[in-house]
Parts: sequence; structure tokens; C-alpha cells
Amino acid sequence: MEGTLVARCDTQENNFLALNLVYDFTKKKILEEARKAYSDKIKQAMSRNKPEYMMKRMFAADISVAHSDMNTI
Repeated sequence: MEGTLVARCDTQENNFLALNLVYDFTKKKILEEARKAYSDKIKQAMSRNKPEYMMKRMFAADISVAHSDMNTI
């Protein structure tokens, strides 16, 4: 479906993290900041202190996207 964002990671927390960072990236972050934020939050979770970004979706589900992607599978 056009405008659909999907994450398929090893855990639900990592899915939330990926989706939340993609949302932030499309709104206000540059690529390098998003990569660093992902790495920092994974490291934080590995120390048994999961950030809120990994616990739930941090944005409304009815957002519109400026750029759509193509399903490659």
C-alpha cells in the first residue's frame, strides 16, 4: 500500500525504534543523526535501560509521508 511504513527487526522494541527514527528523520533529522540515534538507543537497551523510543510508537498513525518507497519483495 502506498505510504505504508514497515519495519521487520529481530524484536518489537527494535521495530518501534526503527519506525520512530524514520518518522523523526522525515520530519527533522538528518541521516547521520538518525544513524547515531539508532546506535545510541540500541546500546542503551543493551545495558538493560530501554528508551521510550523502543516501547511504543511515538507518532500518530495517520501521518502523511512526503516520500514513498517501493516494496522490493
